[in-house]
Amino acid sequence: MHTDDLDHIAELRSVVLERLQALEVQAAHFGPAHLPAHLRVEMREARAELEQYDTLLRAPLHPAAAAHLSDAGRYAVLIAKLDVLEQQITTNLQTITQVNTRQNQHISQLQLFVLLLVLLLVIGLVW
Repeated sequence: MHTDDLDHIAELRSVVLERLQALEVQAAHFGPAHLPAHLRVEMREARAELEQYDTLLRAPLHPAAAAHLSDAGRYAVLIAKLDVLEQQITTNLQTITQVNTRQNQHISQLQLFVLLLVLLLVIGLVW
């Protein structure tokens, strides 16, 4: 891929990311229950565009192409790749948090169940 193309893709990705962030702010004002369909669709499309740009930018950069990139171009590619890593880490952390929350809920339910069993046993022994 030509170095100008990489610079252009990184710039487009940045613009789409800004658009998605603005849409997310608008969506936060509505809340998930009242989110207008057009916002939901635009956000989905922006995420798909970001994914396409990320795929292009994640592709290995041929050394010959890297040699022709300006410092700004190399920086833009690096920033885009770091953004992808940040998103992956954030997604993984969110998944871990969700799993931990569910596990804690299950543990709390199990503790309550055991407490009820003990109470039933105590009541049974008293009678």
